Amino acid sequence: MSYELKDHESKSEDVISRPNKLKVTNDSLLTSNEKLKSKIEGINHAKQDSLLPSKQELVSVNKELVSTNEKFATLNKQVVSFSEKIKQHDITQADFINIAAYELKTLTHVIIGYSELLQMDFEGDDNINTHNYNTTKKVLKVIVRSANELQKLINDILNIAKN
Repeated sequence: MSYELKDHESKSEDVISRPNKLKVTNDSLLTSNEKLKSKIEGINHAKQDSLLPSKQELVSVNKELVSTNEKFATLNKQVVSFSEKIKQHDITQADFINIAAYELKTLTHVIIGYSELLQMDFEGDDNINTHNYNTTKKVLKVIVRSANELQKLINDILNIAKN
């Protein structure tokens, strides 16, 4: 029986000491859990830090952005300058077309006018040599017809140029 008593005593000691052992084990597990959490947070923080660019990288990227922005500003100035040159060219071209139109029309009007005057002079004069008269009249008709065709062509060209 003494063996049973010892066995019983040992069991009762186990029952009494078991909550203490469980508490110690639980505390140990909690401590280990806290340590693991701390390590995981450290690892996560380190990963986040490695994902974030360094100050030097940010400064470098900022310099590139500033440089690119300056290039865009320079290109923008060139585009504005080029645009102004195109506008000035358009104005100059329009002025040239207007002057050319005036000059060409004036010349064709002069040719037509003098040709018509000559035709009217020959029609009223009976003392003119008939052969010379007929030849001159034909030539004057050709001059007037050609001048009128030239004037139409000039007007067509000027209309196309203005558009």
